Amino acid sequence: MNDRLMEQLLHEGESSSLDYKRDQYLFAGASNEDKSELLKDILAFANGWRHAEAYILIGVDEVQGGRSTVVEVSHHIPENDLQQFVNSKTNRPVAFSYRAYPFEGKQVGVITIPQQDRPIYLNKDYGRLKKQVVYYRQGTTTAIASPDDIARMGTPVEIKKLLEGEREEAKKEQVRLSLGLSTQDGFYADIYNSGEVPVYIKEVALGRDLGPDKTMRTPLLATLAVPVADGRGSVGHVAPGQKNHDVPARKEGHFVLPRFPSAVVQQMATCSPETVWLSVSTYGGEIYRVPGEQVQPVLAEVVKLWEAIEEAAKPKNLQVVFYIHEGGIIKEVGTIRALLVKPGEGRQVEVRLEPISRFSIPQEDEEWLAQDLVNNKVIGRLGQYEWRVE
Repeated sequence: MNDRLMEQLLHEGESSSLDYKRDQYLFAGASNEDKSELLKDILAFANGWRHAEAYILIGVDEVQGGRSTVVEVSHHIPENDLQQFVNSKTNRPVAFSYRAYPFEGKQVGVITIPQQDRPIYLNKDYGRLKKQVVYYRQGTTTAIASPDDIARMGTPVEIKKLLEGEREEAKKEQVRLSLGLSTQDGFYADIYNSGEVPVYIKEVALGRDLGPDKTMRTPLLATLAVPVADGRGSVGHVAPGQKNHDVPARKEGHFVLPRFPSAVVQQMATCSPETVWLSVSTYGGEIYRVPGEQVQPVLAEVVKLWEAIEEAAKPKNLQVVFYIHEGGIIKEVGTIRALLVKPGEGRQVEVRLEPISRFSIPQEDEEWLAQDLVNNKVIGRLGQYEWRVE
């Protein structure tokens, strides 16, 4: 550190490589919760994305849009104590230094954090911080790294160690799961994260044992953003990613079963319940499983729903017979062939009418007849004629 660099930093403003602290961190005699704030800041800068050294200036009051003000720090933290405090808790040594620096006749505490190997995380919970969670500096705030972020940070060996270490911790994730059925989605599962840290879901899958060493797994798909109340009066929107499904703290993700042929779901709905389940897995392993006894009743309803949808989508050939009453006698006057075709998902059914034996009805009556047939009516009246489907 020198006066020229200090002057430059005072003009820069907080960023992914610079932070100001007006007051000294609580350290000597402080609680674990208080000291974890200092630990989190050092870890976040050590894991951050940047091209140069990062600095925490203690005893400086930020002035947004202008030169920040040196107000002086009341005391300094012994560097040996700080080094031992940080590096006794992390998976690898953290490179940083603490220096007392006089500037403009006042004392400033300067924590310097060079670029280094990542990711760095705690081996045990400490204060407000969780073990094996990677905190990193993102702009002016601290964020939690996703598995994809971690993969970009470190070596495969380090990532493997981290994910293996998370296996037991992942089992403690606080998630709740509810199953449902809708005409739009069919079978769906809502995964609610009731904890205070994000859940990095790798897979929500419907599974079935097929025999020794054979398993069929059907991953459920993440759908559109879902509005979810967080229990505190506010509502958030979650749009799970494509490669992993990150469910933020106290939020929910919506997953649906892909539209397989009903015969596939039929097998899962009718086989032995002991061989069917729905599981939720993170990168550390399975954290939630719904047994077949709960899954199969919903699947049975899915079969009925999808079969009805498939049947409705099939083309239909109908014979519509027109008749009149004369002197108490029913007299047929003609027949129209009707073809009902559903051209595609979300589009209305098309009705094509073909007169038989030179019989026809006015065009406006054709529109009324087409609508009645789409609505599954089998008898009706148009003008002077009555009709029925045969």
